[in-house]
Amino acid sequence: MGLIDKFTAAGQQATSRARETVHETQLRQDLNHAYSQLGRETYARLTDGQVTDPRLSPTGERIRVLERELATLARAGGSSRDEHTTPATSANEATEGGAT
Repeated sequence: MGLIDKFTAAGQQATSRARETVHETQLRQDLNHAYSQLGRETYARLTDGQVTDPRLSPTGERIRVLERELATLARAGGSSRDEHTTPATSANEATEGGAT
């Protein structure tokens, strides 16, 4: 095998590994998005009383505290974002086909 053939083979292997890495990264992002969406939908059900698992209460309360803090910052003009999307809103948009 000539030197150019070796470089070509090495380049093809590197390209293949890069594609696999990109594919794996995309799968991980998709999985994280699915977990996030499930969490947002669960939180929405928790806040409207459809889900009443006591193991979820501390996390639900933590989300409510963080949302209140963000709302306070936004009212005080300290928010760097113009809009604040709550998890419940995102969950409703996701189930209706909207973007999250």
